[in-house]
Amino acid sequence: MHYFVSDLHIFSARSNAAQYEAAFNERASTGSTFVLGGDIFDFDWSTLPSAEATVDAAIDWLHRFITSHPDCQFHYLLGNHDCLPLFVERLDELSNSLSNLAWEPFYLRIGDILMLHGDVANRHMDAAGLIAARAMKHEPRRRPAYHHQLYDLAVKARLHKAISVAINPKRLVARRIMSYLESVGHGVETGLTDVYFGHTHVPMERYCYQGVYFHNGGATMPGLKFQILEVNLG
Repeated sequence: MHYFVSDLHIFSARSNAAQYEAAFNERASTGSTFVLGGDIFDFDWSTLPSAEATVDAAIDWLHRFITSHPDCQFHYLLGNHDCLPLFVERLDELSNSLSNLAWEPFYLRIGDILMLHGDVANRHMDAAGLIAARAMKHEPRRRPAYHHQLYDLAVKARLHKAISVAINPKRLVARRIMSYLESVGHGVETGLTDVYFGHTHVPMERYCYQGVYFHNGGATMPGLKFQILEVNLG
């Protein structure tokens, strides 16, 4: 079996990913492929004292998870909250030391399936646009306490869910992702059948656009739906 998860936002105060760790381990123990689809860690909203401390903790988490399942192949796709150069450098070192870990900066294509984080859905982007948008995230912001307090209030009021749904209508998201994929040579004409992505925090199950099915598992945050997606690699 093959699995895809994204938007765990580990180290953010709003993440409840720990509730799903047993399920992650269960799937990885029986699966042949496990794709970590970006924003697995959240360097922008981390509660740890520094970016360096968060990177250390992230690498420790990955090392424990991946070495616990040597028969499963893991792929890490970068997202907009975990594309920090310091983390990427350590992730590259980790992948060189573990034979069952590979990482990709933008997307992973396996047969007719393509997986990506999905931050290209923010607006119409090509490859250069995504690189430029990610570059703005290279230095994590040290959030003042009141930012975290406001975010907590928004979560308690379920405003984060309402906002995500309002700004990410399915058709618009699918159209923007397809526009990006066409710009990097992975359009419908290449035989693409399914796209798995995250970022929007809005679940999507087999939403069809231009004959391609789109899948999103949501996010591990209070008030939001989340699921480990089963990927059919044929």
